[in-house]
Amino acid sequence: MAYQGITTSPVGSSDSLLQGGVKINSNFTEIYNAIGDGSTINLNQKVGYSTVVSVPSAGSVEPTADDNNTLYILEGPTSILNLNNVRTPPIGTRFGIISKESTNSIIRPNTFRIQGLNENLVLDSNYSSLDIVYTGPDFGWAIK
Repeated sequence: MAYQGITTSPVGSSDSLLQGGVKINSNFTEIYNAIGDGSTINLNQKVGYSTVVSVPSAGSVEPTADDNNTLYILEGPTSILNLNNVRTPPIGTRFGIISKESTNSIIRPNTFRIQGLNENLVLDSNYSSLDIVYTGPDFGWAIK
């Protein structure tokens, strides 16, 4: 179904209140069916992640290469994504990060870089949402 707009006109060819309500309900039904199960919206299927993990404030998560294609939501000001357990990820291993605060960090393994950085990455307002992808031992993790 295509989007259904409510028509308004000063001449009298406008949708009635009932017709407008029917169009609004039809638009929402289409959205809920497209990105959910008809009654609950599931945005994860649209952004392409197989799993979503919420990291609480002052919490830390240590993914492995098996956690490829996971979105991590860093909920608090000291939430940490620690990549030290990702020792030999396959090229193309991807993690998504959403930082809800401005002082979250990504701890990198000593053997890898993040986007050419030889240090851990502290997320500020410029990096509130990003993907990191492992590109190989020569470069490390690329910010996508």
